[in-house]
Amino acid sequence: MRLRFRPRAVFDQAAVFLYVLLLSGAVLPPLLASGGAGTVDLDDGLPGLQAAMAALLVVVGLLFCSRFWRRPVVPLLKAAWLPLSLAALAAASSLWSVNQGLSTRRSLALAGAVLVAAYLVGALGYKRSITLVTVLLALVALLSVLVAVAVPDLGVHQVGAHVGRWKGVYLHKNLLGREMALAGGLFAVAAIHARRLSGRVLWALMTVLAVALIAQAQSATGLVAVAGAVGTAVVVRLVRGRPELAAAFVALVLVGVTVAGALVSVAPDRLFAVVGRDASVTGRTTLWSLVLGEIAERPVLGHGYRAFWGSDGGEAVSQTLAWRVSHAHNSWLDVGLDLGVVGLLIVATLVFLPLKRWLAAGPSASRYHETGVVVTVAALLVSMSDSVLLGPNNLFLLLLFLQCMAGARAYLPAAAPLLRPTVSVRDVSSQGRMADP
Repeated sequence: MRLRFRPRAVFDQAAVFLYVLLLSGAVLPPLLASGGAGTVDLDDGLPGLQAAMAALLVVVGLLFCSRFWRRPVVPLLKAAWLPLSLAALAAASSLWSVNQGLSTRRSLALAGAVLVAAYLVGALGYKRSITLVTVLLALVALLSVLVAVAVPDLGVHQVGAHVGRWKGVYLHKNLLGREMALAGGLFAVAAIHARRLSGRVLWALMTVLAVALIAQAQSATGLVAVAGAVGTAVVVRLVRGRPELAAAFVALVLVGVTVAGALVSVAPDRLFAVVGRDASVTGRTTLWSLVLGEIAERPVLGHGYRAFWGSDGGEAVSQTLAWRVSHAHNSWLDVGLDLGVVGLLIVATLVFLPLKRWLAAGPSASRYHETGVVVTVAALLVSMSDSVLLGPNNLFLLLLFLQCMAGARAYLPAAAPLLRPTVSVRDVSSQGRMADP
C-alpha cells in the first residue's frame, strides 16, 4: 500500500487557513499599516486587506460549489439556520439602514463568514476545523513574541497612551488581548484532551504563553476573559458525568452575565473597578448612555447592519465625546444599534446554544461540547467591552457559527485527507504470493 499525495486537499485547506488568518486580524494589517497606510480604523480595516479577503472568499466559494455540486447540502443548510438568519437580517437591514452602502458591503462580509464556516464543517469537519484555528492561534502567539522582542517598532506601541504595551502581530494591544483570551481557552481544551504527555505539556505551555502575552499587552478585559475561558475548560471537564454540577455551572454563568449586564447599565463604575479601570477615564459611561438613547429610537430593527457609526448619528456621538467612536465598546449594545431586538434574539440564541447542547449531552459530552462552552464564556466576557458578536471579521463569530453548524457533520461527505492510501496491482499480486502456502 502506498500513500498518494493529494494537492487538491492541500490547496483547499491552505486557502481556508489563509482566510481564517486574515479573519483573525493578525500579520497582514500591521504590515500594510507600517508600509504607509498610517493609522487605520480597527473596524474599517485596510483596502489591501479587504481585497485579499475578497479574493480568498471567491476561492472558498468556488471550492464550496465544487465540493457540494450534486452532493447533499440540505442538512448543512438546516444546521446553519441561525447564521443564515443573521446574515439574511443583516442583508435586509440595508433597506432601512442609515447608511445603505455600508450595510450592504458589510452584510456581504458577514455572508462570507457564514460561507467559510459552512465549508469548514462540510470539508474538514468540526474537529479538524477547531484544530486548524487552534494551531493558527498558536503560530500567531509565537510570532507575536518574536516580533515584539526582535522588532519592537512593529510589535510594541511606540506612541500614544499605550506606549510600551505589546501588540504583537496585531494593529492594537486590545486585539492581541482578546484573541489571546480565546486562544488561552482553546489551548487549555487541547491540553486537557491531548492523548500524550508531551501534547499536554506543549498545550499547557501555550496556555501560559497566551496569558503572558495578555499581561504584556496590559489588557484588563483580556485577563478577565482568559481567566474565565481557562477556568471553564477545567470546570466542564471536572463536572463531566455530573448533570447537577453542570446545571449549577450554567446557572452560575447566566447569573454572572446578568450581573455584569446590570452593572454595565446601572453602575458601570463598579464593573470597571473590578478590572482596575475608571469608567469616567475610558469615557464609556457617557458613551453607553448615548448609545442606549439611540437604540430607543429604533428598538425593533435597529439602524442597519454596521451602519450607525458611519452615519450622522455616529458622528454626533463622536463630537459629543470629543473622540472618534467606531463601536459601542459593548457587543450587545452594538447588536441593538445595528439590528434591534430581533438581532439581539438571534445573537443571544447563537451564543447560548453551546451551553444548551452541552447540558443536553450529559455524560456523553465530547470535546465538541466542551469547546463550545469555552468559546461561549470567552465571547461573553470579551463582549462586555468589545464588539465581537456581530462584526464579520473576527474568530469569535466564526467559532460560534461552527458550533451551530457542527450538528450536520454526520450527514455530510467525509473530509478529503491530505494523503490517501492506494493499492496497486503490484501490491495485490505480492499479497497473493504471500498468502500461497
